[in-house]
Amino acid sequence: MPERRETRRAPSLPVEQNALFVETELDESLLHEQLSTKFSRKKAKKKKTAQPTAAAPESPKQFEPEATAEPEIVPPPQRRSVRIWPWLLIVLIAAAAAGFWLNKDAWLDNAWIRGSLANLGLPVAVRDQDWSIIRESVRATWVERDNGSRVMVIEGRLANLLPRPVPLPSVRVRYFSVENPSQPVREFDLNITEPPLLDDIRRVPFKPPPTDTMAVMDFGERDFVLVVEDAPRDAGDFELKPIARQPDEPVR
Repeated sequence: MPERRETRRAPSLPVEQNALFVETELDESLLHEQLSTKFSRKKAKKKKTAQPTAAAPESPKQFEPEATAEPEIVPPPQRRSVRIWPWLLIVLIAAAAAGFWLNKDAWLDNAWIRGSLANLGLPVAVRDQDWSIIRESVRATWVERDNGSRVMVIEGRLANLLPRPVPLPSVRVRYFSVENPSQPVREFDLNITEPPLLDDIRRVPFKPPPTDTMAVMDFGERDFVLVVEDAPRDAGDFELKPIARQPDEPVR
């Protein structure tokens, strides 16, 4: 005989119970979703709180940068300085020498310049203008001699204008006419001698003393006495002019 299978049907619930079961299942699923959502949020918060917080930046006053080695600055190569003063001095000396040479006659008329050049050993000639006869010292007198004739005696003083010793010059005596004062009538070149005595001047013939050969010191002065035996009686004024003598020139 064939076996009978007995099937049993699950007891059915009423419709209200089925609806409650569905709602209960829905509520459980929603609760499960809400719980899982809350759990995930809490987990995310824990992760956020677990992350280390960054330190606040320090204030500018407290911040000190690390010392870094500065690169060494190599100066640029210096140019060789050009000295223009020596060249300028050479140009000035050359210009002064050229000007002196072009106007040497005018410069050499100065007694001080000639004396300075002579002291340096340069061959500089003594000129007539290196002497000066002091005008206030000149005096002329007539002296009567033993034979009744008269001679003119001229006294004076001359000065050396050079800064070096020089021998005494001779003196040129020039007489002018009474009618025409600009016309010379006679002149004499006389050496300066040692001072003669008055008795020797009156004696005939007159023997002049030796010529004074002692040099006059630089810027020095010397008195002189000149005896003019042939002075013109009708002469008016006269003038005296020094005639320079060179140091190596013999006395005449």
